[in-house]
Formats: sequence, structure tokens, C-alpha cells
Amino acid sequence: MQTQTTTKATKAARTRRMLETASRLLGSGKTEDALTVIEYLILEDPVRPELWVAGGMARMRLGMLEQAAVSFQIAEAADEEDPVPVLMRGLCRLRQGRLAEGTAALTRAHSLAMASGDRSWIRSTIEDQLRAVGELRPGRAAA
Repeated sequence: MQTQTTTKATKAARTRRMLETASRLLGSGKTEDALTVIEYLILEDPVRPELWVAGGMARMRLGMLEQAAVSFQIAEAADEEDPVPVLMRGLCRLRQGRLAEGTAALTRAHSLAMASGDRSWIRSTIEDQLRAVGELRPGRAAA
């Protein structure tokens, strides 16, 4: 039992270090290298939503909007209460010119953010995006 616990802790620490490396690579503009690291991590642990979000962010930066949207959708399925992947998928769809789908995702993300109650930066980002596409009406943000 001790060996199994140690192995899990070691794997978690290695995953954390690799994610930090991917984040540094993204920050320094080495997006393709970051995506390679993230894809490796996804292969090792495909159920962690934060890995799919990171992969989606990298793909989005590379202009791979359809693949990014799919990554965000997988993250959504893994954590149905997190508004971040829904927001990001919506932004992908808007950039693709898929206004109805993007707006629907932003509206859903807004509902999730409102339900969470403690993510004002996400709510304001979503509200800004909804205003930009003309879907947020006065008074709706306070709902």
C-alpha cells in the first residue's frame, strides 16, 4: 500500500512539473512545444479536465480552432460545473464565425459562473463577450 501511495504522489508531482513546463513554454511563445508536453500528459491521464483546457488553449493559440473547441468540450464533460471550458469553447466558435453556437456556449458559461458565485472575473469576461455579440441585456448580469 505504501508503494502505491508513493507511486501516485510521484506521478502527481511529475505531472505538476510537466504542466509548469508547458505553461512556461506557452508563456515564452513556444506553443507547439507546450502542446507536445500537454498531449503527452493527456495520454497518461485522459480524464483530467485541466489538461484538456491547457491543450485547448495551446490549440487555440495555434489557430486550430476546431481541435481547440473539441478539447474544451472534453473538459466540459469531465467537469460539468466549470464555466471556463464552456467559455473557451464559445470563444472558439465565435472566432470560427459560428455565432449561434458561440453565443449559446457563452450563455451557458454565464449561467455556470453565476451558479458558482465566486468567479467574478469569469462572469465579467463572459458578460463582456455577450455584450460584444449583443446578447447581454441590461439587468441580466445581476440575475
